[in-house]
Amino acid sequence: RPGGGHSFGGGGGGGSRSSGGSSSSSSFSGSRSSGGSHGGGDLGVMLVSFVLGAVILVIRGIGRSALSATWSTGSIDETEDFELPPEPPRPVVRFDALTRHDSNFSRVLLSDFVHELYVRAHQARGDAEALAALTPYLAPSARAKLALRGRASVQGVTQVVVARSDIMELRTNATHAQIVVEYDANYTEVYDGDRTPPLRIYARERWRLIRRLAAVGRPPDRVHAFNCPQCAAPVLGNEPTTCTHCGASFERGEHEWGCVGIELAMEATVPPALGGYQPERGTELPTRRSQHWREQLEALQAEDPAFTVATFEARVRTIYARLNEAWSSLRWQDVRADCTDRLWLSQTYWIDAYQAQGLRNRMEQADVRAVEVADIVRDTFFWAITVRVFASAIDTTVHVASDRTVGGSSFPRAYTEYWTLIRSVGVRSGASIDESCPNCGAPLVVGMTGHCTHCDVKITGGAYDWVLSKIEQDDVYRG
Repeated sequence: RPGGGHSFGGGGGGGSRSSGGSSSSSSFSGSRSSGGSHGGGDLGVMLVSFVLGAVILVIRGIGRSALSATWSTGSIDETEDFELPPEPPRPVVRFDALTRHDSNFSRVLLSDFVHELYVRAHQARGDAEALAALTPYLAPSARAKLALRGRASVQGVTQVVVARSDIMELRTNATHAQIVVEYDANYTEVYDGDRTPPLRIYARERWRLIRRLAAVGRPPDRVHAFNCPQCAAPVLGNEPTTCTHCGASFERGEHEWGCVGIELAMEATVPPALGGYQPERGTELPTRRSQHWREQLEALQAEDPAFTVATFEARVRTIYARLNEAWSSLRWQDVRADCTDRLWLSQTYWIDAYQAQGLRNRMEQADVRAVEVADIVRDTFFWAITVRVFASAIDTTVHVASDRTVGGSSFPRAYTEYWTLIRSVGVRSGASIDESCPNCGAPLVVGMTGHCTHCDVKITGGAYDWVLSKIEQDDVYRG
């Protein structure tokens, strides 16, 4: 189903994997990925061996015995199932250290940034000039690793789709903050010459990024601009160390997060296994609620007297209905206006995986039974409301050519998920459920860039209405 609650490990709470390296630093301290425990130790770049054989599989840091349980050594044309290894346990990462130093800090914008950086970096592989233009955001070692990636001489990388970009660790020292981001993604590598056809690659990797604690976060209209992070001028020259316009340094995350280490955990030319049916985990758990959600609700209503929980719940139910209809019908564009760019694009990862195997996941009789507020958070730019959605649906996977059911059940399946919706600070209107552009009033048609096709105003960033930003499974949600 949309949001990852299908047969890929139930949303990511199922156990850990070997990473082939240690992660410790006496110079940084803070939240790390072992369930949110705290401690010292260096995160250093994990050095692991590069294994590439005729088996179309690249593995770093995972032994051959672990490989046999989760990945095949055959070709993409075989009918055997291929399964992504389980996502590691979702950590509890607290961002207090960043909010204390940066009044502009926004978790929403940080998530958008690390997602977009991954896409831009992979698109620049095979193009030395494009990689050099990302110098403020990629250290020389990171650019070198990206340039060497590929099954052959890479001419270009296209169709980069990120399924998830989870911040697994946050550490700080006296001058800098450091985060570790884990990605699941796929992309197409195009090679020089005619002998090697393009390949669709599925990858999991960890990136280590640092930023000066005193740096100030960029506003929403600049976070996707990968120019000089200080003055927004174009980055010129071959791997420059300073901006030619304002003189700002590009070293060690002086003004924006910069990647200083990349660990490729695994890479394969086969899509993840689909069609399985796993029991729901966490449905019976009590709702994890913030202690301060009622206070934050009062603050939201003070800023926006038109806001009510009832109208917000109506918005959630509307998005739920549209989301499942668009997912089941493969008309994913229909739900473009109801999601952030990041969430909408991430789900194309799974749509691509289904289509690559001739499959289609259907959510029939999808219905919301209840909605409970779990958390309300405000930063400088956004309000974010997390709710627990209690729902049920007949969740099946079919083989398109034969219409044969290969996964799921003909009976309704009850489940719960935590949904986070965001809206820009300063919006005063109540949550809407109509299908017109909130800016020009025309029938809502949203293009691939998230803009209204009539007035060209961006709709998908929460500037006018509540949009879905994140879906988390109940067994991995930590608040």
